[in-house]
Amino acid sequence: MVVDVREVEVKPGDLYLLCSDGLTTMLSTPTSANGSPSGRTLNEICRTLVNDANARGGVDNVTVILLSIEGDLEQGETEKG
Repeated sequence: MVVDVREVEVKPGDLYLLCSDGLTTMLSTPTSANGSPSGRTLNEICRTLVNDANARGGVDNVTVILLSIEGDLEQGETEKG
């Protein structure tokens, strides 16, 4: 198995979406996660994405993880969402 690894600069305000192909094959653009979460929790956004994928057929299992970077990041400090 070959694993792709990519390093990115993490900044406060970033929102990362990790998902299975069960989401990406059902939703070409996961619009529920675009832009500001509008006061919704990450759990609510994930649930909406899974529900949207299932409403469009849901032919595969759907796994969604959202990670929100908050606060000030200092060298060596990690944040979790």
